[in-house]
Amino acid sequence: MDTGYITTPFGRRPMTLASVKRQMKTERDVSDTSVDKWRVFRDVGDARTRLGLQDRALAVLNALLSFFPVAELSNERNLVVFPSNAQLSARANGIAGTTLRK
Repeated sequence: MDTGYITTPFGRRPMTLASVKRQMKTERDVSDTSVDKWRVFRDVGDARTRLGLQDRALAVLNALLSFFPVAELSNERNLVVFPSNAQLSARANGIAGTTLRK
């Protein structure tokens, strides 16, 4: 049985068997799905108080999503974008570089 690399989100920490099973089940369930990036952004915006996000964080997320070339997010594509701080700041309505790094 090949399980891959299962770790805690913040480095090497002890995990319970239930945590490992939940992580494996989540990976299987999510692997075949794709979602619309703007739908995710709207859902995050609706839940921002529960998630503890400020408006600036949503502006940066919006700018990052605008750099991703397609509308669908899935595990089959690389979800990493590499905009410069200047371009990211421009698309995030002029947010300062120090705020972007937070």
